[in-house]
Amino acid sequence: MNEALQRAVPPPEPSGASAGAKSKNGAYYVKVIVCILVMMFVGKIPAPEPITQIGMTALGLFIGLVALWTLVDITWPTVLVVIFFGAIAPGIWPDSLADAGGSGWFLTLSYSFGQWNAVFVLNILFLCFLMERTGLARRIALWFITTKYAKKGPWSFTFMFLLATFVIGLFFNVSPAQLMLFAIAKEIFGALGMTKDDKWTHIMYTGITFTVMIGFAATPVAHDITILFMSILQGLAGGLSVNWVAYMAVTIPVAVIVWFLMFLFFRYCTNCDMSKLENIDFDKIEAMKPTKMNLREKFFTIGFIALIVVWLAPATIGLFAPQAGIVTFFEHITLVTPLLVLLVIFCIVKIDGEPVLDISVAASKLNWSVYFMMAGIMLTSNALSADATGIIPFVIMSLGPIVSGLSPFAFVFTMIVISVILTNILNNIPVAIILMSAAVPLAMEMGMSPFVIGVPIMFASGMAFALPSSFVPVGCCYAEPFGGAKYTIKYGAATMIVAIVVCGILMYPLSTLIFGA
Repeated sequence: MNEALQRAVPPPEPSGASAGAKSKNGAYYVKVIVCILVMMFVGKIPAPEPITQIGMTALGLFIGLVALWTLVDITWPTVLVVIFFGAIAPGIWPDSLADAGGSGWFLTLSYSFGQWNAVFVLNILFLCFLMERTGLARRIALWFITTKYAKKGPWSFTFMFLLATFVIGLFFNVSPAQLMLFAIAKEIFGALGMTKDDKWTHIMYTGITFTVMIGFAATPVAHDITILFMSILQGLAGGLSVNWVAYMAVTIPVAVIVWFLMFLFFRYCTNCDMSKLENIDFDKIEAMKPTKMNLREKFFTIGFIALIVVWLAPATIGLFAPQAGIVTFFEHITLVTPLLVLLVIFCIVKIDGEPVLDISVAASKLNWSVYFMMAGIMLTSNALSADATGIIPFVIMSLGPIVSGLSPFAFVFTMIVISVILTNILNNIPVAIILMSAAVPLAMEMGMSPFVIGVPIMFASGMAFALPSSFVPVGCCYAEPFGGAKYTIKYGAATMIVAIVVCGILMYPLSTLIFGA
């Protein structure tokens, strides 16, 4: 009985630990209070024209929400901002209030958690869970690093590992891809007897982080934020949707060049000692590979490939016949429906007595903060771009003098430079939303296609490498001993410069070639 009581009642904490916990709790509550005060009082500041007073209130809620996401938590601040926006929703979306039964809170729920983008992201998380659980992504990575070319030498091995990362990054959500590849890299470090004192481990961790983000920006396949940007651009472009295949025809070549130049920087500019990799025991690496594909992995792989085909086929046909029935049909059902159909099939089909997708198990493993963040982004982006706030006209008015008189190429180049620099300081999502909201109307006034400016901003805003505030994977790399602030910011700054040069030179001619001037 005494032993059971001892186990049930934890021993008292040392006084130092208790003081440390109190200090952390105090700092936590200070951050929460300050952010909420920002939410409440920015709206009291006199609004500069053409921003309206309700626009200032919406801006304060947005700033406070981003601060809470960055400093405190992802989930509950989104719920809080939904509640706050419910009180001012009638003034922001008066024409939509009747559709929500006259309730501002129902309206904000529909603009946040009810948006198809948020629903799409939630279901993409289930798909990513299956990709990791079945071992498909791990199989792809280990296949690359056990090829003949990978065995030629240390830098060939490094090249193939990062190439595998790039391929996975094109089709896999960014944070799960990063964490999975970190785990594989740690196994390799252990097999080679490497520690954080070896510079190559830092090259691998920063290389993995930067590579998954480059791949993430290059395609919309299973990439929630890219699809979010596309939906916002569609609204700015008067309802014209971004063709997926056309988007990738612009972004993938640029992504490949940025990635390859990043690798060359690692290869020739880091002065890395590769002696421990001269005699890699590939038998140990081979032992890490999954066994022969089982039926569950085969079934998932076939379904995943079929989903990509269904997503890309209408976009491909739309390049040549935009009014074709299949294109119109898929625009009507959106990207969510094929994904939901596939997930239902995975739930129905049982292999070895268990469903391919067990919703209850998967739900307990999902990173729900991604869904909450997307809901908050959709709500705040809708509010900031609403006519009643006057924020977009203000940004256009402020940006106008900077870009007035510039040629289309110089305009796109300038916006790319601004996008990459800001996204390496601030979070990439608000940077892209604000810059697109300002630049797309200006471009259309200049007679440019909205996609010629929108797509470069979307892609450039994904080139976030240097500071942890820019994108979640960068912060993750900072926190890892194999990454660390010193190497992440140094290598990230170099990759940022590469991205500015490559995007600035190539994005405009490629965009005009694909989308027209």
